[in-house]
Amino acid sequence: MNEFWTFIDVQRELIPIPVDSYEDRLNLAVKALGSAELKVCRTEYATALDRLNKIEIWEACSLLSGVPCGDSSFLYFRNWIVWQGRSFVESIASNADDLLPLAEQRGIGLSEPFIESLDLLSKAGNGFFEIPSASDFQERWNWQDSSAGKIAVDLPKLWAVYGQSFQWELPAPPSSQEEEIPGLGLLRVGDVVRHLFGYGVGTIVSFPIAGSSIAAIDFANEQKTMHIASQYFERPKATDASA
Repeated sequence: MNEFWTFIDVQRELIPIPVDSYEDRLNLAVKALGSAELKVCRTEYATALDRLNKIEIWEACSLLSGVPCGDSSFLYFRNWIVWQGRSFVESIASNADDLLPLAEQRGIGLSEPFIESLDLLSKAGNGFFEIPSASDFQERWNWQDSSAGKIAVDLPKLWAVYGQSFQWELPAPPSSQEEEIPGLGLLRVGDVVRHLFGYGVGTIVSFPIAGSSIAAIDFANEQKTMHIASQYFERPKATDASA
């Protein structure tokens, strides 16, 4: 555990802000880890993300964004919290409303509290490794259980600063009937795909965001909204799809 947080603390001192503009430096640092160190770091990174997987933290991300945040924004927000170090994670996991005073104490700006490139830790090395999906939080809690009123009660300090500019209602993004997916070709609503790591064969129900590889897929026992990519899916043969 300490190896991971030491890695984060060292890289935070070495890599300027915004971190995503210096992804190459972070990538080199991750590649320099030994196999044992990388395994520990990847495990603790996933653990930290999971610990921050709470509706109150999603609400904090939404307040700072000005609108209810999506799956990717929520992941990048948790990455940003992890980047601040172990004690910061522990404090925010215990009370998300402490974000504002903690940031002020440390002189941390909250204008862009998102880091995408930290998930390099989940991609480094050989073999399949999957951090908890950004959408899996809905299995434990649902953003629809929240509301502007609930956020104001849950996060009074943040609400006092960001509440007036917060907009709860969002127009639905345009959907599409088909998307071109690298390695898989053109996929359409109604096409069958096979998930390679557990869910099996499923039918594409919709592409809820036009121009995105996110799809709602009906599997045998449940419907999941997932990122379709060739490392996770394949197009099964007709005999497999009908089985």
